[in-house]
Amino acid sequence: MNFDLGSNVGVGISILGGATITATTTGETIDLAGFNSACAVLGVGAVATADGLNYFTFTIQVGDASDMSDAASATITRAITDAGATWDRLINAATEANNAYLIGFNTGGKRYCRIVMTAMGLASACVTGVIVKGDPIRKPATI
Repeated sequence: MNFDLGSNVGVGISILGGATITATTTGETIDLAGFNSACAVLGVGAVATADGLNYFTFTIQVGDASDMSDAASATITRAITDAGATWDRLINAATEANNAYLIGFNTGGKRYCRIVMTAMGLASACVTGVIVKGDPIRKPATI
């Protein structure tokens, strides 16, 4: 039995990074089958035109339908920066660039989830959003 972290988690890319995001983005749906928990990890690169009027917010949606037709906002249990500070799930300053952010959430027993990045104003950012699936039913876990 492998007890390294890689054998105990799965991953799914919800928002694929690379391009600059300037509008509301609904990430790809991630199937949580075979896992009992999940969290989201966001990698934020360059951020421009971000301030009190131009910003992004992040939410997690969960549902039982693979097309997310029953999507509902997940209960956020934890949101922190890579430095361990509490985070408001808001990118509204260029100083928030080049950081990683973690969003813990309650899946509510739902099978599917996705990251939603809502744009307000003229902000732009390079963001990658990954769902880390935890507590696998069978170990070692498979992606």
